[in-house]
Amino acid sequence: MLIISLLAKGADAVPYQKGYIVMTQGDTLWGMVRYLRIDVPKKVRFYQEASGYKRVYAPDELSSFCYGTREIWRSVPYYEQEIGWSDRFFMKVRAAAPGVELLLGKITAEGCHCSGSQFDVRYNWVLYDPLTDEKAIISHNRFGHIRLNEDVWAFLSARNWAALPPRVPRAKHLVPYIH
Repeated sequence: MLIISLLAKGADAVPYQKGYIVMTQGDTLWGMVRYLRIDVPKKVRFYQEASGYKRVYAPDELSSFCYGTREIWRSVPYYEQEIGWSDRFFMKVRAAAPGVELLLGKITAEGCHCSGSQFDVRYNWVLYDPLTDEKAIISHNRFGHIRLNEDVWAFLSARNWAALPPRVPRAKHLVPYIH
């Protein structure tokens, strides 16, 4: 039984890869980065081989981190009026352009011990401006279709984006437009 649980836990982990973390003050540390898929909204592991420095960081300690050469995660604030309490979560950058990032991430329940069950976690798509911390949470129905395209267009038009179709069915369909 113990072996099975250890194997299951190991299957959820990604291996250490070269990358970096960016502190909230703007300092960048290069080293090895690792996260557990189940934990990724709330913690990332960092290791520097040369110094032996090893630490687990939370989203309120970092502004972003890069896993490997292309997988960038951003620390995004959520406020009480958005989810019922204030917290920060790491969210994966799916597309980026000057002043706009399309992020996807898990939002865990308040005080969640992150079992990963569908009752503890929900996925959010977010349009995010990393310079101002402004964001638009993309509301979608149970089939993944965007409910209020107007919110998406308002966020983008405030940043002088005009080359978008009038309707986009799902958030993932925004990726080709944000580059």
